[in-house]
Amino acid sequence: MGRAACAAVIAATLTACGAIDSLKRVPDTVVGWFDGDARHPALARFIAEGQVRTVWSNDFGASGNYVFAPLLREGSVCGASVKGRVSCLDLATGKVLWTVELKTPLSAGVGTDGQRLLVVSQTSELIALESDGRTAWRAQVSGEVLAPPRGMPGLIVIRTTDGRIQGLDSETGKRKWSYQRQLPALTIRSQAGVLFDRDRVYAGWPGGKFTALSADKGLVLWEVTVAIPKGSTELERVADIVSDPVINGERVCVTAFQGRTVCIDRERGQIIWARDIPSTGSVSFDFKRAYVADEKGTIHGLERVNGASDWSQDAFKGRIPSGPLSYGDHVWFGDVEGYVHLVDRANGRFRARTETDGSQILLTPLQTAAGVLVTTRKGNVRMMQFVATLKGSDGAPAVERPVDVTPTAPR
Repeated sequence: MGRAACAAVIAATLTACGAIDSLKRVPDTVVGWFDGDARHPALARFIAEGQVRTVWSNDFGASGNYVFAPLLREGSVCGASVKGRVSCLDLATGKVLWTVELKTPLSAGVGTDGQRLLVVSQTSELIALESDGRTAWRAQVSGEVLAPPRGMPGLIVIRTTDGRIQGLDSETGKRKWSYQRQLPALTIRSQAGVLFDRDRVYAGWPGGKFTALSADKGLVLWEVTVAIPKGSTELERVADIVSDPVINGERVCVTAFQGRTVCIDRERGQIIWARDIPSTGSVSFDFKRAYVADEKGTIHGLERVNGASDWSQDAFKGRIPSGPLSYGDHVWFGDVEGYVHLVDRANGRFRARTETDGSQILLTPLQTAAGVLVTTRKGNVRMMQFVATLKGSDGAPAVERPVDVTPTAPR
């Protein structure tokens, strides 16, 4: 299959080979898996049209070989670490509201049922925390959990690595229903979760299938083929959906490794548009376009309605960009060395760049009312804003003004 593709699968971690590392794309130029010398392409040069300002910075704790997603709720952001620390920060200032040490290594979080925070231990124990960090209850679940639990009052939905999605009572953690499907011989060990919306649970699967389940009983409402496994070897046939689904209006969109990017009608389960853009990151939307980073690192701007190509920016090939976020006039994303990049959402042109702590930015940045929230592999969390440089009549910099302080991308 070639060095680049093999490296991507190895770095993503195959269940048949044991845990090597958490899922992320590996660039064509990475050779570290083979000879101990990992290299990434140099950063492209450009004239910045402003700067990215860090409003505040704090720390959730390192993620280790797991991925912990920050959770936005009621003016705060909450996060977890592999060693068992769970914290909530004030969204406006970054100050710690509370911290609790669970004294048990964690594998997934932070999720919520709309009332409590939810994390999962490496021994498959689901832990529900009150809004002040006190433990409400603990319950054992069947199987390893890598994705944050999702839910609403009355129901929690978790996904285990053995191909199960389970609906649990949100007050006790007891199982209400379970859905399971057979997995291919070789799969990517992924932190891809489920999307809980209205009365449905959306989930992508190894082998390229995407399903909508009823939230009350876990019954299949429809199923769509996003990617078709191809090739003569098990590695070539890996076509897993390893990104979280994203809702845009009446569509749910998802990407597949060695597959496609598709948008599907949420009610009928029919594909509205599909593009041969394989990816392991989620899609981002604004009122006009969809944005996705493919497996090689090219950023694509697509027409939201039909998926037609609007622009592409290939200067990030090999830098393993995170999922892109459309926010204000820019598309924001991080890379393998902890840089945050901004390109113009209209044409993909470079606008600004800043660095963080030097560790990989795995997750798509989050938009908030205070700016853009970025988290790194080491657990550093930063609130950022773009500050535009305005020029005077003589062409020299005149004033600077903060922009992008109000989210513009509709749900």
